[in-house]
Amino acid sequence: MRIQVHNTIEIAKSFSVKRSKIDGLPSTLACVKFAGLFIDREYSDEMLGLPIAATTLLYADDGVPVSMIAISRKQIVYEFSGAISGNKNRNEEISLNGTTHIEKSELQLVKGGALLSGRISWPVRGDEVEDLEPLLGQTCILIGHISLPEQIDAFAQATAKNREITKKISGAMQ
Repeated sequence: MRIQVHNTIEIAKSFSVKRSKIDGLPSTLACVKFAGLFIDREYSDEMLGLPIAATTLLYADDGVPVSMIAISRKQIVYEFSGAISGNKNRNEEISLNGTTHIEKSELQLVKGGALLSGRISWPVRGDEVEDLEPLLGQTCILIGHISLPEQIDAFAQATAKNREITKKISGAMQ
């Protein structure tokens, strides 16, 4: 599933550059932390990798969370394609396509949805990293699509668990 985003985010005041392997080849990655990307409540389950309607108990009838809850999803990596846009008068924009990831994320429940924070990392070459500097510490716009991991099939999980238990009971009775 893909979620279309076109919202403001707060970009960290600094970024990091690290060496990593992508598809077995050495690569240079730029990483920057962000906060405050609003995700509509209808995508909460998918963002958390939970069965549909699993988060309904976390919200009251009026859409307000029942408690101040932050849900960490450090192990889930979302794919992203799009751009970080800053001051349009100066054409400050970073295109993020290909192997861009949102990682080490956290969802803070708010009225009508959640605020996503985490780290965006993408491969860079040479002085492309410097293109990010004018956007650091600014409120920017994140435009693009977040690709989510596959949705969990709760029925299939329950059926598999039921078969497992039935198999154990059958084995114990023989």
